[in-house]
Amino acid sequence: MKVLVVDDLALNRKLLRVTLASGGHETVEAEDGIEALEKLAGGGFDAVITDILMPRMDGYRLCYEIRRDEDFYRLPIIIYSSTYLTEADEHLALSVGADRFIRKPAGAEVILAALSQLRAAPRRPSAAWPTQDLDTLKEYSEGLVRKLEQRNRELEAAQERLAATIEELRKSEEHYRALFDLSPLPMWVRDPETLAIQAVNAAAVEHYGYSRDEFLAMTLEDLLPPEEVARFEADDKSSPNRRAAGVWKHRKKDGSLIDVDIYTHDLALGGRPLRLVVLRDVTEQRMLEEQFRQAQKMEAVGRLASGIAHDFNNLLTAILGFSDVLTERLGKPEPYPEIKEIRRAGERAAALTRQLLAFSRQQVLSPEVINLNAGVADLEKMLRRVLGEDLELSTVLDPHLGRVRADPGQIDQVIVNLAVNARDAMPAGGRLTIETRNVDLDEDYAREHVTVRPGPYVMLAVSDTGTGMDEHTKSRIFEPFFTTKEQGKGTGLGLSTIYGIVKQSGGNIWVYSEPGHGTTFKIYLPRVEEPLAAAAPGTRAGAAESLEGYETVLVAEDDGAIRLLAQLALERHGYTVLAANGGEAALEIVRSRRGPIHVLVTDVLMSGMSGPELASRVTTLLPGIKVLFMSGYSEAAVAGHGDFADQTAFLEKPFTTEALVRKVRLLLSG
Repeated sequence: MKVLVVDDLALNRKLLRVTLASGGHETVEAEDGIEALEKLAGGGFDAVITDILMPRMDGYRLCYEIRRDEDFYRLPIIIYSSTYLTEADEHLALSVGADRFIRKPAGAEVILAALSQLRAAPRRPSAAWPTQDLDTLKEYSEGLVRKLEQRNRELEAAQERLAATIEELRKSEEHYRALFDLSPLPMWVRDPETLAIQAVNAAAVEHYGYSRDEFLAMTLEDLLPPEEVARFEADDKSSPNRRAAGVWKHRKKDGSLIDVDIYTHDLALGGRPLRLVVLRDVTEQRMLEEQFRQAQKMEAVGRLASGIAHDFNNLLTAILGFSDVLTERLGKPEPYPEIKEIRRAGERAAALTRQLLAFSRQQVLSPEVINLNAGVADLEKMLRRVLGEDLELSTVLDPHLGRVRADPGQIDQVIVNLAVNARDAMPAGGRLTIETRNVDLDEDYAREHVTVRPGPYVMLAVSDTGTGMDEHTKSRIFEPFFTTKEQGKGTGLGLSTIYGIVKQSGGNIWVYSEPGHGTTFKIYLPRVEEPLAAAAPGTRAGAAESLEGYETVLVAEDDGAIRLLAQLALERHGYTVLAANGGEAALEIVRSRRGPIHVLVTDVLMSGMSGPELASRVTTLLPGIKVLFMSGYSEAAVAGHGDFADQTAFLEKPFTTEALVRKVRLLLSG
């Protein structure tokens, strides 16, 4: 057969020429669709093999033009391309007249078999060809040209290096050998039966660290860790050709394991069956994918935790509040033991929900510009008591440390929690080191850590010489309720709380650990240039502030228990309370009431109408009215509804009845 080969790359055309020549076919070459149409006009062709991505005219348009020409519209057409690999793109190729769509790279036997089949049973041209209009093809062509320009830029350097060598190649075996030696990807040739490595290129020698002689004395199984050998043997039973394509783990000479994406291709050089193995190191790519999956999992768990904590906070508000109401009504100096136990259990549950909210980044923070060195110094004495005499504590603090914006109380909690975890990991004693340092995380670091943005940071590192962790444990340590401690010795919320605090502060946390080699937690908080926060003035001693009042308070809350609790607490202190089951009911009260309403107390998230929306409408009707928001959520759920930085206008659930009345009194006194 006389075959017209159309491809803009000389190397690809030459590979096809060698392949077709081995099957006894004659070839004529063209660099793009326009040149192909010019050569087709001379006649005498039996088939066309074309790439897709080419300048001037791509493979889709070439098929389209061939099928529209009455002189050669019956020619068999094979599209041979690595540019598109989806079913939609293959469908487009067939719809404009291609008879076959073969993906690169394919063996000579695939291409020769396709030509043989088309010769024996040519496909009849369809009356519906081509089914695509020119506008669709033009849109595809413009996209192809842009991709061609990008690809040409990427390949230009490699083509320049290979051009001189390729021009001198005359035999197919020499051709393959040159490509093998010059490839930037690691490659070797092995015996498909014995797995012995017969040849190896320079890229493999450099990447793996073995010398060429060491490689030639090895088999494939020498490169596999034990668990991969077992998988390979199991794979071999179901696939006797032992291709081993796909992603596998390989061991480099330094002992490190890498993930490699393997492509294999059968060769017949000198009449001997061999297998070409092309490898691509995907270790970094898989690491980033795993980081991304882990980040998504933590986000999903965080949303679930915040929802649970929010609903639970409503229940705890009622439990704690009605415990106070019951104690007051009984009138005893000391509450009954049963009531004390109810309240104590409620307070413990409230502490757990605060930890859940911290993990899910829903807690209320009071960020200030601080220096971490001061916090570490303030905690050092207390930490020495917590760690005990058999543990050594050392600090390495950067004297020129930058400043960060964070809640100092929460950062103290992070340091203490990490120190306690380190203590538990060193039951036989050891050393705990706390370090601070200014760091600049660059683009390279950000590429390896998907949640990091490049820029200046302050690093807080807490390292121990304890038992360390394996990979499975490291992958789960920040999950709520995951713990390695025995039952009853911990809730599993310590590290998840740390994770939430760091994330809510705009930072990142990473753990480095190996069994028997200790653990290091590194926390990176964005560095700021603002001055340190001024010290809060001391509270002036004086008489206790009266909580009594006479004003009218409108309470909007769709949870009946909390609505009743707020009503009872405020009425006990002299306030007139108007209770509304949600936003619409509250608006009706405002519209119908003739007397004044001094304060609106509303939940932030209610069914129907949200608290901020209600507040906006009420303040329009009653200018000057004070507003107090309540919520079991905080930043993520609430920040989108308004600014709650002023804590006199925001009350976090669960709250005590005294805290509610005090907030109302502060608003009215302000």
